[in-house]
Amino acid sequence: MRRLVRVGRGVLWVLLLVLLLALGAVVWLKETSRPQVSGTLTLPGLAGPVSVTRDAWGVPHIRAQASDEDAMFALGFVHAQDRAWQMDFQRRVAQGRLAEVLGEAALPQDRFLRTWGFYRAAQSALPALSEQARRMVRAYTAGVNAGFAQGRLAPEFRILGYTPEPWTDVDSIAWSKLMAYDLGGNADDEILGTQVVRRLGEAKLNEVLPPIRHRPPPSSAVKNWGCRLRRRTTGGWRPSCPPPPCARSRPSWRRPAPWAWSVFLAREATTG
Repeated sequence: MRRLVRVGRGVLWVLLLVLLLALGAVVWLKETSRPQVSGTLTLPGLAGPVSVTRDAWGVPHIRAQASDEDAMFALGFVHAQDRAWQMDFQRRVAQGRLAEVLGEAALPQDRFLRTWGFYRAAQSALPALSEQARRMVRAYTAGVNAGFAQGRLAPEFRILGYTPEPWTDVDSIAWSKLMAYDLGGNADDEILGTQVVRRLGEAKLNEVLPPIRHRPPPSSAVKNWGCRLRRRTTGGWRPSCPPPPCARSRPSWRRPAPWAWSVFLAREATTG
């Protein structure tokens, strides 16, 4: 009996030690991956001061004094802070390179993605962008890489044992190509519908998938409410009829709380 008690105590101590080690690992991962969201950073690539202020929900608000490119740089920087793992994973999806980090089980998906060639489509689309768009994309890329260089990697990178490669202009376009495919997900339905029409005729297809009737544009729907806006003497605007039921049922959202913290990105000082 005493031996069983000693064994039980030993097991409990082992479990307690494992639990403490697990908690320590979680705390370590959290602290080493938490981005800097207060203070001042000096980063190369900016033409002037940029402030990044986060509200109570952690949403960044960017204000650039010198140029739109600086604002895009800061956007890339905060994306790298908040979404580095998501960005890298989505890039690997577009490239068909999931198996490199997830193992052999992802090979079929990589073959499918490479066959479609989303990344090749992005490579061919980049030269067609306007010069202004190219400048915005380049600034965003520089900001992402500046964020990566901070070394505060997401826990997923540490768990899988790799660091993200530098971001490129093509990477930003590649995901838009994949999203276009995802949002156009009726391709399979169109193929199936064509096969049904060939074998059974269009009438049978319409029994299962009725055609979409003509719908009035949103402007007509608004006009049918009979609502008009008229000018107050004070210069404001108000509706001349009650709002629709859906508008009356919306909750009254509170104004955002005062900004909780901020990061100030300063232009890197140069010496002559």
